[in-house]
Amino acid sequence: EILARDAFTLEDLLDEDELLQEVKGMNDGLLDFLSQDSQVQALVEYVAVPAPAGANDARAIKYPYLACELICCDVNSILDVLVKREDGFPHLSLLFSHLHGDGEPDSKLMGFLSKIVQLLCVRRGLAMLAFLNESAGRADVPSVLPSLLRHLRSDSVHAMLRQMCMIQPPEGASLHVLPPWLKAPLGSDAEADLVEHLVTMLSDPSREAGHHSASSFLEFILTAPSEGRAALAGSLPLELQAAMATPSPLMFDGESDEEEEEEEACPPGCDQALYDRVLELRERRMDQEKAVADLNREVEELRKAVERLKQRDKQVEKELAAARADIEVFQAEKQRALNRLWVMLP
Repeated sequence: EILARDAFTLEDLLDEDELLQEVKGMNDGLLDFLSQDSQVQALVEYVAVPAPAGANDARAIKYPYLACELICCDVNSILDVLVKREDGFPHLSLLFSHLHGDGEPDSKLMGFLSKIVQLLCVRRGLAMLAFLNESAGRADVPSVLPSLLRHLRSDSVHAMLRQMCMIQPPEGASLHVLPPWLKAPLGSDAEADLVEHLVTMLSDPSREAGHHSASSFLEFILTAPSEGRAALAGSLPLELQAAMATPSPLMFDGESDEEEEEEEACPPGCDQALYDRVLELRERRMDQEKAVADLNREVEELRKAVERLKQRDKQVEKELAAARADIEVFQAEKQRALNRLWVMLP
């Protein structure tokens, strides 16, 4: 009904209860409107710009939430506009602007930002990589990495940074060369890159609050290598790689000393062959659990795809019924016009 009006606003749509359902149902008219550059800009503003003091609940809570959900519906036309490169990635720059302030960022908006960025790293990885590299090489815009590291204690930032480091490099690029955005100088130390910065955090007693986040991220680099992280792992000092290969209280803050120092060994009196067999079966079980988890994830994705197709089918049926009604009206009007014609009989 709103789309049939001569004039309406994004806020009018955000106030509709069935908006997300219509977007997931691939309503063409709705997607055309939401994919306009000005509307994508408005959605990003809701996510990146805190509501002014005294704003109503719709502006402060509802609209940012719906803006995030609309972007995360994974609609290609919306994502393409969001990561457009013209004029220096304007929408992505605005999306990250909340990180660059001096104060603590709004935790709710940080969660929305993290969700959107993680989706973009998967769906538009090369565009995200280009934006990150460009922001690191321009003096007129803040670099993303230093702002992320200032708030590394945030779970949202931690998840975001992990996903960024997993972006696959362009075809033909070396897997063992750090991209420019990860080599950008950080803070007052013009020579420190990401890894050196994290190592410095660990060795500085005055920054104890950030020790767990730094060690957790370094552990992530070392213990879960992938193509997107190969260069990061290789850039760690050899002594640090060796030290982090063994659990330590610093790296696994919060675990008991007994769990950290526990080593797998055949218990006294147990047959070694039987113990080895148990370990083998345990590894096999873990592999099977991972395979089941992967299959469940694929099933969930297929279920969502089926749901979207069902919604699209309903929309098509609705449009078909409307078209048939229009045809009936047209046929009736045509018959009435024919009935008014004079016919000469022989």
